[in-house]
Amino acid sequence: MRLVLPVALSFLAGVFAVWAGHRVASSAVVDIGPTDAHYVSGFRDIERDGPSYFRWSTVPSSSIQVPVRFCGPGTLQLRARRHFLDSAILTVSLGGVVLGQRSIQAGGDQPNEILEFPVSKVPCQSNSLVLLEASVGNGRPLGAAVDWLRFRSESGFRSAASSLLAGGLSLALIAASLIIVYGGGSVMSGALSLGSRGIVRRAVLDE
Repeated sequence: MRLVLPVALSFLAGVFAVWAGHRVASSAVVDIGPTDAHYVSGFRDIERDGPSYFRWSTVPSSSIQVPVRFCGPGTLQLRARRHFLDSAILTVSLGGVVLGQRSIQAGGDQPNEILEFPVSKVPCQSNSLVLLEASVGNGRPLGAAVDWLRFRSESGFRSAASSLLAGGLSLALIAASLIIVYGGGSVMSGALSLGSRGIVRRAVLDE
């Protein structure tokens, strides 16, 4: 009982920290980088340009799926570029709802473009699925080089069940380990304070 109750409270505190972190966040950034393999599909191998990483989307489509429940209203932004003078037509969908089309091509003073799509309302799913469909005329199966995408929400985000569970288990394990090694209420309070702050910071992918 000495261990069960504090660990149970820590689990609930971790769940609450993740839920609160999602609800108060105004944006969530999904970065294309070395750790993106579990949420990207249909892209080419990762490439690097100075400090930035990117992946080429492919024809006919590529997708990005992240554990953030974004139901709208708000916006979806995409930082992308194209290395060919002929344009590519990108059709962007979120949760099965087409948000719009944009034409992208090489040229101009700024190689990267911020493509923004308004989102009114989309189906709430445990993960947000962004689909990039590309149409090109040069015969190469390459759409756009994608650096990152950003969700902007007017009312925060909803937590995926997997994120809530991960937050609760993380704090519960920290608390259990500290109690077993050190014991004492002050250690427990410190674990709750430090663990909760860390989980809130990691609850939503941000800049």
